[in-house]
Amino acid sequence: MMIAHSRRVPMTARPLTCVAHVLALAVLIVGTAFPTWAQDFQVVAKGAMAPGSNVVIRSGLPGASDNGICDDITPALLGGDDVLRVPPGKSDPYQPEIHDPFVGGNDVIDSVPAGDDTLSAVICPGGDNILQSIPSGDDLIATTANRLCQLCPGGACIVPGANAVLETTVNPADVAVPFVSTGADGIAQTTATGDDFQQVAVGKGSPDTVCVDAGPDHIADTTLCGNGILDFQENGPTGGQNCDDGNTTGGDGCSATCQAETGWSCSNVINTLSVCTPICGDGLIVGGEACDDGNTRNDDDCLKTCQPASCGDGFIHTRGTPPFEQCEPPNSANCDATCRFLPFCGDGIVQPGEECDDGNSRNDDACVLGCKNAFCGDGFLERGVEECEPPNTATCDAICHTIHPPRCGDGVVDPGEECDDGNSSNQDDCLNTCQLPTCGDSFIHSKGTPPFEECDDGNTAPGDGCSATCLRECGNGVIDGGCSQGTVGAACHGNDDCDTAPGAGDGVCVGEACDPGLANICIPGPLECSNVCKIASCGNGEVECDEECDLGAALNGVPGSGCLATCTRNVVGKNEFSTRECLNAWTLDSPPGDLGQRTQTCNDGAPCDFDSIPGQCTFRVGVCLNRSGIAGCERGKIRTFDVGGLRLNRPPNAAALATITQAVAELAPPGGATVPDRCRAGARGKTCTIPNNHQCDRLLGSNDGVCDLGATVVFLPPLDPADAGGDQLSNCTPGKDIVVKVNSVLRLSSRVTKNTGRTDGDKLKLICRP
Repeated sequence: MMIAHSRRVPMTARPLTCVAHVLALAVLIVGTAFPTWAQDFQVVAKGAMAPGSNVVIRSGLPGASDNGICDDITPALLGGDDVLRVPPGKSDPYQPEIHDPFVGGNDVIDSVPAGDDTLSAVICPGGDNILQSIPSGDDLIATTANRLCQLCPGGACIVPGANAVLETTVNPADVAVPFVSTGADGIAQTTATGDDFQQVAVGKGSPDTVCVDAGPDHIADTTLCGNGILDFQENGPTGGQNCDDGNTTGGDGCSATCQAETGWSCSNVINTLSVCTPICGDGLIVGGEACDDGNTRNDDDCLKTCQPASCGDGFIHTRGTPPFEQCEPPNSANCDATCRFLPFCGDGIVQPGEECDDGNSRNDDACVLGCKNAFCGDGFLERGVEECEPPNTATCDAICHTIHPPRCGDGVVDPGEECDDGNSSNQDDCLNTCQLPTCGDSFIHSKGTPPFEECDDGNTAPGDGCSATCLRECGNGVIDGGCSQGTVGAACHGNDDCDTAPGAGDGVCVGEACDPGLANICIPGPLECSNVCKIASCGNGEVECDEECDLGAALNGVPGSGCLATCTRNVVGKNEFSTRECLNAWTLDSPPGDLGQRTQTCNDGAPCDFDSIPGQCTFRVGVCLNRSGIAGCERGKIRTFDVGGLRLNRPPNAAALATITQAVAELAPPGGATVPDRCRAGARGKTCTIPNNHQCDRLLGSNDGVCDLGATVVFLPPLDPADAGGDQLSNCTPGKDIVVKVNSVLRLSSRVTKNTGRTDGDKLKLICRP
């Protein structure tokens, strides 16, 4: 059957907003696949005032989940004066199901109604947008809120009344718009054909169908809560997690208003009965929980299943309330009926047959394997008591102490030794060779028992700068010398002193060229008397006054020698001429490598090796302090010079430390620098005085202290350069012999500190290769 419009309104007369709204609605309803389930939707909670539309329950969640059918509500659920607007399984009756397209339609209904669907029509205003037809029969004038009026361009329209038949005569100025109605059950049963538009999908109802309204009192008395079917919204917009366990009783996980209760978790599958279970571990005891301590541990009073811990539950109870368990399961190997260990060696309890039981499996304490008391000879080394096992051997005595072969430096005077003070100093009453110090042994005796030496050049010949009694000759105001002819070897002040007989004239005295006394040494002038009592001259092989070095005229200025032709040093390190580096620098005579590198490797016997002894390299190392000629560098006020990182139990290290600190101390005038001794064992780092080892004992009389060489030169007053008004004797020390064994490495690290706290550190690594 084909029904045409009585008069088609030109599309230009139709408001575009209305067309767009209807098209969008149609796409939402027809173009979207519905879920296989359908649920009603509680608009307002039971007991609450309904909004102006008086709606309590609609046909579904607005949008794609609304099938337009009242699925869940039944007359039995109605309460108060609420009105069941649509019976269960039905939708709004006689609503537009199919209509002609608003744009480009053929002006006829091509579809054939099926089921109880019917053909119907509404009367819309014509081009003047004024409704001029007069309703007849039970027809009604409706507003745009009515779904039927949405078929019109806008404004009011005339719709069929209760009999669903349009009885009004159409005024020529108006237009009748036909459509297929959903019939009395409100369910679409007709499929659109031709160019007709399917507004409601077959098998669905009109969206937003009102299932229940609030009745005359406008208060909701009906709820979906408790019907055993989880809906989109069980009892109005109450927030929280919805549930429906088929009742309205609280305390079972789902409250009387169908909300999940605190401490419970409810299944949340739409269209099913909610199942609620207690949340074990949240600290709340609900439902069938016997306990809930808020955690998921299995070693305390409450298991993670919220059941109390007990012996036999498979978990070892070690926290919370005693009695605690030691093992599981009970009545098994090593575990008794109360979940406690059966007695065994190592349980911390001395059982019959055991001598001890300290609860551990160590064999280096007082209780060893088999719970036996430790003793010397048991085969185990007891910590802090024994040094060796077994006893009574060549290296282990009867009380399990290690037998050490006699050696120089063990603090015990053995046969062949004159002394043994156990330290590394060659400046005290006992040399490192365990021999007593003597003038001429090459070591300056400056510590221990007086008389002390001021110098020691390895001999007792006079006139070479160090007297036969090891006192400095230069600076005493007397021209000292030694006879090279006549009475050879005797001390002299002139040739006459060397004659073999008075007036013989066969004597020759060789010695100082000058000696104006210490206060007048190194005073600049044409005949400047140097600090070695020679007329100062760069190139004479003596480091004098403000010279930093002097290897002699033949070597000064030779590339690689380390000493320039001006008797100034080439220092080690590529950054030693920056504004912060004038305070401290290492020097090296005849360096084997580029002076810009702090690592220097010498081959045994090469020019950088200043000895002829195989198996070692003797480097000539010096130190410069307060160097001049570096722009922007603040010199002076040096308080300390430290050498770090040398282990004194290694003889080459101890010798290097003593040599370097003594040379640096000699940059100050006599009495201007000290090198405090330090404790190497016992109270480590404490200041002491060699050879008083007892000053280093950790406890009075413990005899565990060793007073050894200090690594810090202390200047008092602080060291200032001579050209700045200070009393520093020279900018640099002479190159001093530092021995490094073949295939060994010596790491030297220095740091100077000024009165202001400013520091300058430098490193030098010396390597000897075969």
